[in-house]
Amino acid sequence: GPPKRGGTGQVVLGRVADGQSRAVTILQALDVDLDELRATVERVSAGRPETGPASAGSQPAAASASLPGSLTMSARNALADAIEASIGLGHNYVGSEHLLLGLLAEPSSVAGSALGEHQVRVADARRVLRAAVAGYSHGRQASILPREDSHEALSRRLDAIERRLAAMSA
Repeated sequence: GPPKRGGTGQVVLGRVADGQSRAVTILQALDVDLDELRATVERVSAGRPETGPASAGSQPAAASASLPGSLTMSARNALADAIEASIGLGHNYVGSEHLLLGLLAEPSSVAGSALGEHQVRVADARRVLRAAVAGYSHGRQASILPREDSHEALSRRLDAIERRLAAMSA
């Protein structure tokens, strides 16, 4: 059957279904076929479903029972790893790309196993993420700079600078 609600498998399926997230962009950059990943998550989940909602030690059983769809321990650990990944990268938000890194940090989870079967490694995902962020930053910086692309405009500016320098030295 489908992955248990609130487990890491369900998180992966949700991110993949989104289609527009940075996590999907990273997976595509790593040549992961998203349809095959979906099928792998469903197969791995059916073969060894994750344990139910985390209740041992963190909250009374009655409290966790009243929270339908609460996260499994693996999903909670992946979320904590995602927060750590965001902080480690110097980001001030937690996005789908950090969640992907968090899921990869839990290799024994449904998501971690499925991603591992598709040869997705945390180091490779970090490398692609850093490249994407660097490209985004570069693109933003370039869009902020004035755009005078023509040689004529550049030539006019250089001529004006030369005239000012000549006037200052005279």
